Amino acid sequence: MLQFNKMSWQEGAMLRWLLIFLSCSFVCSRKGEDPEIHMNATQIIERWGYKPLAYDAVTEDGYILTLIRILPNANKWKPKRPVIFLQHGLESSCVDWINNLPGQSAGFYFSDAGFDVWMGNFRGNTYGRRHRTLKPENNEFWRFTWDEMAKYDLPALINKTLEISKADKLYYVGHSQGTLTAFAKFSTDQQLAEKVRAFFALAPVVTVKYIKGPSRLLAPLVKNIQKFKEFCGQGQFLPKGTVLSILVETFCPYMVARDLCSDLVFLLAGQELHQINTFCNVEMVLSGLCQMYDFGSEEENKKHYNGEATPPIYDISKMNVPTVLFWSANDILATPEDVERIWHLVFRGAFSKVILAESKETPGYLVAIKCIQKKLLKGKEESMQNEINVLSRLRHPNIVRLIETLEDKANYYLVMDLCGPIPADVESRSLNETLGGEEELQIFLAPRKHPLVQMGGNRALTRIRCHI
Repeated sequence: MLQFNKMSWQEGAMLRWLLIFLSCSFVCSRKGEDPEIHMNATQIIERWGYKPLAYDAVTEDGYILTLIRILPNANKWKPKRPVIFLQHGLESSCVDWINNLPGQSAGFYFSDAGFDVWMGNFRGNTYGRRHRTLKPENNEFWRFTWDEMAKYDLPALINKTLEISKADKLYYVGHSQGTLTAFAKFSTDQQLAEKVRAFFALAPVVTVKYIKGPSRLLAPLVKNIQKFKEFCGQGQFLPKGTVLSILVETFCPYMVARDLCSDLVFLLAGQELHQINTFCNVEMVLSGLCQMYDFGSEEENKKHYNGEATPPIYDISKMNVPTVLFWSANDILATPEDVERIWHLVFRGAFSKVILAESKETPGYLVAIKCIQKKLLKGKEESMQNEINVLSRLRHPNIVRLIETLEDKANYYLVMDLCGPIPADVESRSLNETLGGEEELQIFLAPRKHPLVQMGGNRALTRIRCHI
């Protein structure tokens, strides 16, 4: 059995909540009318006894973004709080992080755990509708893509957070589009990347080549359909006053229409209702690449990209930030196939994998065993110790349980509970292999087309695939 020193409470709280995220949805089910429907972010924070502070982060191209800070309850104040920055996904806002009850919302949970919580907003959402010279009523206001969010919004938000908090670095948690912009920016701006202690990517997106559902079928058509813009609003998705928005606002608050509204979101996003990546990223669906916006002609592209006829491709392999990936096998937008591509682009030199195993002592009892090669773990021993110490102390139905830890000359073995049911495509075969001479490690292995988990070498702390 391995013995390690205690890790810091900050890191323990961090990992605990991120593991809880695996079984939490970003969409809150409501019965009747919730008073928070008519509240903004600061009012929701105040409702639960926390103190909100709002700041303006001004981008280089003139957008004024609201940055929200959550100060803890007076009885939970702790000095020298590590900074954590939460960035929402497509067509969302900072409210995503405080939508549920305090014990179920990332913003509140991190605050209670001792973090200095900051929540950013991208241009165009409810908290990003201001500009130094433009107004939302002007079409020019909406002439942006996620390229501009990566290029201008993230540095403005992160630098403002560090300036006010007086911290040197922060933890970055992104969801969906909040991961796409981070991958793009951290791979092209080393100075900003150095300010990030670790990057936690929820439903990570870099490419959408394997996107499924209606978005895949409609992508070739939408690009040239002007009527779609008129229906959904110029530059916005679900803006106030459009046909779709009126229908949603009129019928969705009522119980009788709740299933219908759920089906509408399901049609766009699939089984995991945590992102609605629709037609804004049609270019990426068609190309299968993580590239800058295509202006439609070689001539226009040359004007914007220093003479290049085609949009530049983001080389995310240049990113050098410790990264953790979380995704679901049933996500039709951040699909496992596309996430697998992130693995090959970002993580170099696998030092670990997780295998599915069945106990010989208890037939039918399946566990996941994380096998970590010692020789490739050099320089990351502390991360290994931290993970074991956190998992060994946590007992919660939403957290993957560490059952036992063993080692031999070549590897560490972390025996853990499985995260969700095993998909039908798992084919078992007996290896009857004894690992390290430990009798209790004599197991049956069940290899898969894709490992349940793989760890990156010099940059990845871990990655987790949860079958929900």
